[in-house]
Amino acid sequence: MGSRAVSLLREIAGGLRDRARRSDVMVVAAALTCYAAFGLVPLLAIGTRVAAGVYGSSRVVGAAQFLARYVPGALHLDRSVVAFARSASGAPWWTALLALLPVSLYAEGTVRSLERFSRAPERRSRAIRGRTLTPVLVVLAMLAVVLTAGPLRPLLDDPFGRGLGARLLGVFVAFNLLFFLLFPTLLLVYRLFASTPLRRGPLVAGAFVSASWISGQLLGYLIALRHVGGFDRAFGHYAPAGEVAAFAFLVYLENLVFLLGYLLALVLHERPPRSGRADRPRDDRGRQRDERKTATRVGRTADQEQPARE
Repeated sequence: MGSRAVSLLREIAGGLRDRARRSDVMVVAAALTCYAAFGLVPLLAIGTRVAAGVYGSSRVVGAAQFLARYVPGALHLDRSVVAFARSASGAPWWTALLALLPVSLYAEGTVRSLERFSRAPERRSRAIRGRTLTPVLVVLAMLAVVLTAGPLRPLLDDPFGRGLGARLLGVFVAFNLLFFLLFPTLLLVYRLFASTPLRRGPLVAGAFVSASWISGQLLGYLIALRHVGGFDRAFGHYAPAGEVAAFAFLVYLENLVFLLGYLLALVLHERPPRSGRADRPRDDRGRQRDERKTATRVGRTADQEQPARE
């Protein structure tokens, strides 16, 4: 049993490595990061403005101040977080409509990036399909910011106290919150934005691994930024340039894991499914249903012809 599991993991890892190497997943992640440079900040701005409309601007800025406690350092990311929340929460509503344009570019880039790994080419226009799916990203961003500024806000006020045990408990809670926010999001994005309809099992496995990895990676990156100093020296001690570089590299790493999770789901999808109705492709179920109907009609015809012959 153990040897079979090890051989299965090696086979899956080998397939994932080959697919990532052939498609050059790092270049695709860099391309998706370029799309994110246009659309990610406007997406968060829309979510922040909607949260300010629900709770009020002061509550949203207060949640941002709590978040800023976890990203202090030489790059002054804490100040940028608070300044962005204060600016976005007080922006006019028509700016949210303008932000939909760069967000639609981000949605189109997500469609194009996932389609890069598909064996079946996209029949419809990728640009139109990406722009059509823009409301999905907007709704997900609004839910994330509204939950952070609302029900999750007390957890940002350092409720676990001081000490090593309290810090470890806080990291554990933060990991679980990030995971349960990311897991359904990735399920939806992998299902709607990809051109290959994945089976349920591979879809869940890819989203689970990707959400777990991204959650841990994000926490580790924030801890590194908090304790590693001198990052802005490579940019002539110009802190804003260091902030942009640190944020862009974080987005690149998250996009890389996002694409690797989808590649894992594709590798599992292309394996022959186990016996069981829940994990069979829809085409197989439809074909079997048609065969059963044909056999039933043939049987009825034979039963009707037999008395006539007698």
